Amino acid sequence: MSLILTTAIEKGGTGKTTTVVNLAALMAAEGKRVLVVDMDQQANTTYMLTQHKKAENFYKGHGLVNMFMNFDLGGMDLAPYIHPTNVEGVHIIPSTAQTPRAVHQLDLLADEYKMKNYTFLIHCLANINDDYDYIVIDTPPARDNLTISALFCADEVLIPVRCDNFSLEGFETTLAMILDLETREDVKIDILGVVLTQVERTAAVNLVRQMFEENPEYASVLFKTGIRKGSAVPESTIAAVPVVRYAKKSNPSVDYMQLWNEIKQRLAKKEADE
Repeated sequence: MSLILTTAIEKGGTGKTTTVVNLAALMAAEGKRVLVVDMDQQANTTYMLTQHKKAENFYKGHGLVNMFMNFDLGGMDLAPYIHPTNVEGVHIIPSTAQTPRAVHQLDLLADEYKMKNYTFLIHCLANINDDYDYIVIDTPPARDNLTISALFCADEVLIPVRCDNFSLEGFETTLAMILDLETREDVKIDILGVVLTQVERTAAVNLVRQMFEENPEYASVLFKTGIRKGSAVPESTIAAVPVVRYAKKSNPSVDYMQLWNEIKQRLAKKEADE
């Protein structure tokens, strides 16, 4: 059965896409079967893994929104919406130019099935739960029903926080969104951890880390590994190649490798404690 890892924060520019793409590549490098779900209308994750920009309409009719348009509660074949990527072992349900219609489509499904509009993604993914080891979801930087859908079906949530005040605010509103969903649905949504991104040797970065470490609730979920700022990340974005493949010895690449090891350790501990 797949482990569903949702990457989310109600703030743009924090490194969600970079984190999803590089973790998926590292998972696949270990022989794991990985499905990435791109729920962000910017479709940057789709581009990074396939080199197809949404303006090309390469996946028109076979992307995220089409999966919802053809939803069947009785079971459905997701093959038309799952595609190979440039990273061996990683498949993707891509975001397309039609993704902005997905929120409205979820509302239509809610009316048709008399179900909550954030419950349909979990039913879709249930059809391929045994086909992958990991399902990694990239979300939009917004409190909409795509993000809430991704949180609702998550086994674990990973929150990338850029070392600035606005990202801290986004972190807190994301926690509030998770708490609201837990209360509304009487479910437990596990936060796997918080990873600091764009880390530099500055007083501001030290202050952000200190704020997390001095809060007992936050300190328990903060990963020791932070993702250092480096030119290799924007360069790999231009090349549309995960930085762990584009520049293996760069600081960000080394950091993502360390983060993946820390994630595996944390998941193993959780499994042992259950």
